[in-house]
Amino acid sequence: MENEILRFSRVTYEKDSVVYLRDFELDIQKGEIMGLIPLNAYGLEEFLELLKSNDPLYYGYVYYNGKKVNSWQDMHRAPNKITVIGSENSLVMGQSVVSNIFVLREGFGQYIIRNSLLEDQLRPFLQDIGEDIDPGSRVEELSAYERVLVEILRAVIAGNRLIVLRELGTFIAENEMGRLYEVVRHYSKRGIAFLFISGHLEEISSLCSRAAVMSGGRILNIISSDKLAGSIWDALYQEHSDYAGQGAGRPGRALSEKEVLEIRDLKLALGARLTVTVRKGEYLVIRPLDNRVFDDLISAIFGDYKPADSRFYIEGDKTVLCRDRRVALLREHPEENMLFEELSYLDNLLFTVDHRIPSVWGRSGVARSVRQELSGLLGEEVFGKSIRELTQKEKIELIYGRILLQKPDLVLCAMPFKDEDFSMRLLLKELQEMLLARGISIVNITMNVADSAPLADRIIEIAAICN
Repeated sequence: MENEILRFSRVTYEKDSVVYLRDFELDIQKGEIMGLIPLNAYGLEEFLELLKSNDPLYYGYVYYNGKKVNSWQDMHRAPNKITVIGSENSLVMGQSVVSNIFVLREGFGQYIIRNSLLEDQLRPFLQDIGEDIDPGSRVEELSAYERVLVEILRAVIAGNRLIVLRELGTFIAENEMGRLYEVVRHYSKRGIAFLFISGHLEEISSLCSRAAVMSGGRILNIISSDKLAGSIWDALYQEHSDYAGQGAGRPGRALSEKEVLEIRDLKLALGARLTVTVRKGEYLVIRPLDNRVFDDLISAIFGDYKPADSRFYIEGDKTVLCRDRRVALLREHPEENMLFEELSYLDNLLFTVDHRIPSVWGRSGVARSVRQELSGLLGEEVFGKSIRELTQKEKIELIYGRILLQKPDLVLCAMPFKDEDFSMRLLLKELQEMLLARGISIVNITMNVADSAPLADRIIEIAAICN
């Protein structure tokens, strides 16, 4: 017990009469890099919140840093000094690196702030991990990798003994992930424990000594590092075979010579440029190697570009992508920002077909025909639900059903697999394969190619010229 940093013992946790964790068992040792593979997202958010806040338990015990910090019997609880780092960083924009690390953290008691003195105190920590970040720079000027480093340093300096890293590979470039692994290993040797959450086995196996498999609010199994690359992968697919598609990859597939999209000399951040053509039925992955290039590309793709400034051509015609019904756009987490709660399920489904059927809103027969056509794919029961009643899976299927009705030549998507659990990623692959089978081209703009590589015909990387 003396080397134990965290233990969840027989924890059952419920909120609003819903049980999110049941008989949850997990232990993390001092200096250990522990992996967590969520097969589905059920209970994950509640587990992370419970880590930090020690909300009341229905049953069980939580120990942190050698002390019991929560139990079903306790009445007085305090937050734990545990840091969770993910795509939504907790740094304060507009403030410097040194201010975020020292001044804005809990417990800073100085009334007179001497920036030069604080910067001098920070530099040895940066030198210790071999990184050269200007302590006086604003955090919005940093890359995603550098922001994560700042959050890790803040946690280390604050004395946190456990740092949770969540799906970092979805927004940090692969070449920088290797550097991040070295920083994590460096601090693990100093006794700091890490919980590394990822749905990608290759990330878990390359860094972690053990991994816990989580599903439905339970820990199903704890796997040692020498078995991570063995039978566990087959077990994951077996448990979620109902979501699996028919094949892995599309080898030897002949592509049409017809060009659907052309991007001409698109100027991006840090001197990067992009010129590319996309053929009918092709799956193209565009992978920026810096998050600032990624952000600029997303703004260009999804922004309301004026034709005079456009660098986009559909079948030779200059176009504004977000206004062209030959193009379907899928933003990050489309289930959160591409559905209209005030409209019915059917109205959401028909939202982008008025260019094909001008009288769609005045003809009830069209709606009946669509319902009959897609009920086999979407299920008959969803047509009677409001958008608020739909599950995440049903919302995603609704959005892809809308694309099928729109019949675009091209789908442009941003990070479609980001933050999704194992079962949802399998569903998304199956839905994307369905679009490809109908001759619809897909351009996937992402920082992580692990999920999309089996589907891809080409992968293009965009490097920054200056940094």
